[in-house]
Amino acid sequence: MHHMDDRIFEAVSHPVRRQVILLLGERKEMTFSEIMNELSIESPALAFHMRKLEGLIEKVKDSYRLTDLGRRAYGVILSLKGVSGSTEATQKEESVEPLERKEMTPLILRDRMMVEVTQDLVDELFKEGRKLVVTDCVFVDFKEMDPGKLKEVLEEVKDVVTVTCPESLRVVVEPRCRDVLNVSDPMGKNLTFPMLGVPSFVDKVLRFALLGSPLLGSPKVEKSLREVYNTDIPQVGKLTLEMEGGTLEVREGAPHVRASCEDPDDFEISTSNDELALSFEGCNVLVTHPADVDFDLEMEGGVAELMGLSPRRANVEMDGGVGRIDLVPGEMRIAVSGGQLTGLLRFTDIRGNSKVYMDLEGGVASLALDVPEQVGIVVSVDRKGGMLYSTLKQREGIGGKVEVEAKVRGGLLELREAESGKIESRG
Repeated sequence: MHHMDDRIFEAVSHPVRRQVILLLGERKEMTFSEIMNELSIESPALAFHMRKLEGLIEKVKDSYRLTDLGRRAYGVILSLKGVSGSTEATQKEESVEPLERKEMTPLILRDRMMVEVTQDLVDELFKEGRKLVVTDCVFVDFKEMDPGKLKEVLEEVKDVVTVTCPESLRVVVEPRCRDVLNVSDPMGKNLTFPMLGVPSFVDKVLRFALLGSPLLGSPKVEKSLREVYNTDIPQVGKLTLEMEGGTLEVREGAPHVRASCEDPDDFEISTSNDELALSFEGCNVLVTHPADVDFDLEMEGGVAELMGLSPRRANVEMDGGVGRIDLVPGEMRIAVSGGQLTGLLRFTDIRGNSKVYMDLEGGVASLALDVPEQVGIVVSVDRKGGMLYSTLKQREGIGGKVEVEAKVRGGLLELREAESGKIESRG
């Protein structure tokens, strides 16, 4: 009974929903188009309110009518208005000019990879008296703003994988979330470099699915692994890394490799001609090496993290899995046909020109570039499919330049300039 009363209260708490109940109470049955035309309301807005009336209305063929609970709500509305007969007087009292109705129409953001809720957006909706609904999206990022205004504006966040918001807004955002995988700080307290949009979503996917998601190539369960290699290695000029599932961590340090696998045959290592080659399937591998080393990485699933290296040339090819890179490269080539890659490329000590080649045929990739103000940026994009979100701005420089060439044929690519001076280094 309490649940039923809650639904009646929700129905009568909004003028549009009251009008729908009154119309159906008076006319018994109406089509969606008839209700929309009668109320002079936009289709998405009406659809939103009709969903809110679930349990109070039902659809029979192409028409809507009140349920038993809806008829109770109809009686409550009439009682509140002091009307015992026709709803004509009530409808006049409830009627709102089209402009006012438009102002009450919620803004519904749906079916998007990323949504940013900013102070400017909330201010505009607050001024217009409109609500905000976000649904069927992957990542929703709430920026720092006035909690009071957001409380007035935000109606619902529904069917979203990851929602991030500052701690000051969590008391407002979290109660309005429905069917959301997780709600957290924008970048997570342990992240060491800031990203926007997709990167933090990728991090959540990584944490959520480390032990067996098909996207990650089903890495082995930790307890089934045993150490198969733990040895110092010679310092080389290039690392060639091939992985199919499992985890790979490459960091600056003394030359050393440690590997744990379920089967020793799943791991291979060799050195020749100033090159170290690693190939493994489903293993956990840690490689440390002095930062000045080139590398090629090919991954088909798993989780890879390459941090603190300064390669003259680096190449990453992904066909699945999750990757994170934090590098100071000369020339960087990245090809992604599946999986998720997030990266920070630092050009803080650039001499001459540096180049970044990005080829995306699927999956999700996001790159942030840390480029000093005196260094130029040249961006060339060839997009014939997929999605591109870029805030990189071209500029002239007096101390060299960074050239970015991006080819997008599928998936989602984000390119942005990192905020210099706000990026923490890894210890």
